[in-house]
Amino acid sequence: MSKVEDSVNIVNEIVFSARKGECTYCHGEILARARNSETPAEISEYLKPIGEVASYHFRQSDTLEPFGPMFQSSDGRSAAPSDLCAEDLNRLREVLPHIESLEVKARICDVLWLRERKPDDAKSAIHYYIDVANDGFDLDHWTFAAECVERALRLASLLRRKEPLLCQSVADILLGWLNDHSESDQKFLTARSISLLLQFGYGDPGELHKQATRIAEIAQQANDHHRAEEYWRLAVEAARSAGDQEGANWAQTQLAESYVSCARGHASSGMVAAHWMQKAVESYKAVPGSKVRREELYQELLEFQNASLAEMGRFEYSVDVTDVVKASVELMEDLSATDALFKLAFRLSNQPSYDKLRAQALELAQKHPLSSLFGAVHLDREGKVVARSEGSFGSDDDGVSDREIFRLVAQEHQFIVIGQLVPAIDVLVTQHAISEQDMLAIVANNPFVESGQERLYAKALWSGLNGADLSASV
Repeated sequence: MSKVEDSVNIVNEIVFSARKGECTYCHGEILARARNSETPAEISEYLKPIGEVASYHFRQSDTLEPFGPMFQSSDGRSAAPSDLCAEDLNRLREVLPHIESLEVKARICDVLWLRERKPDDAKSAIHYYIDVANDGFDLDHWTFAAECVERALRLASLLRRKEPLLCQSVADILLGWLNDHSESDQKFLTARSISLLLQFGYGDPGELHKQATRIAEIAQQANDHHRAEEYWRLAVEAARSAGDQEGANWAQTQLAESYVSCARGHASSGMVAAHWMQKAVESYKAVPGSKVRREELYQELLEFQNASLAEMGRFEYSVDVTDVVKASVELMEDLSATDALFKLAFRLSNQPSYDKLRAQALELAQKHPLSSLFGAVHLDREGKVVARSEGSFGSDDDGVSDREIFRLVAQEHQFIVIGQLVPAIDVLVTQHAISEQDMLAIVANNPFVESGQERLYAKALWSGLNGADLSASV
């Protein structure tokens, strides 16, 4: 047998024996055989690109970059389509007719299209994705089939102008799922189908609005808030696509009220209830004439947010700043008032280096990955949400978010204030009678102080030195 036939036989055997026969379960074995020292080099040359194509992370919702590395970190990443050389692409074309797995065929054609932009490759990929979806469709395990159809639809949309029937044939699969399974679907196949049809302009939006509304009402009655939320959102989108603004406003109101129901159903947890009530208030902003209802719900939101504070844990740790305090005190002793003020402003401490903080944040993220993996919500003393920050999960950077860097900056500022500024100010006000006039001399002719506001700044600085924080902030 030829090297192509030998390579294909190995791949077909591995895929056939793998659980479900999907690429997720077989790419590791293919790559392992390619790296095996007992595998002939001419066979490994074919197995390697096949295994890499099978290993790609499938991002069916990304039209232009549907494949990415399976994993990536600060130390590197796994294979991606851009890694394939011209020889690898040629080898993939050689083995394509002999591969038995429809999914592997679909991936190979898709990758060839992405790299070489030949329309025939895209068409072949679409047909293979459709075959995979039809062959493996199961109402209880529909997600993979839906992912394949979504990729086929997005790929066909790129050829829509020249191949309108091809795109319609993919949309017909979604319409068929709606007709056959919308009554029995207890999960989200119908939602995925409606969403894609609306996005690409297929189906009657008025009819899609009715279907989404019907399922949302059933889910609402069953207290299935997650499904109700999803289908009310689709009902809003479908009504807007149909030009029915009144229907969209009604569906938006129902969506908001579903959030209210969910919030009150979780009243025992202020944190959970506040989350849902916040979504209700935000949803009502899209409904004209809802200001009164919004204000009512906002008052409930404040109560839930305040109650959420009692559910939060407290983490404490101690830092010995004795040496820092001692150094700050020694620096400020036996100086004139002018020199003491100068050192307080310019010599006591330095601003932390961004590069140093970033390196520190990266080190902490690597040692404690869960601490930065997920996003965070920041609350004030009353429990109100004042900021939201993203986590590192799914990001393309090295895992260091701005939130982690800002948190280190805040800790550094606290350290400077407690260990350096407060002791230094105590020495300053004890040894010198600083007046507003002394501060006025500092702010005069200062590029950071606007002309005419010197006395205001002088009073604020003097108040801060003497512990009158409210006057200083005013």
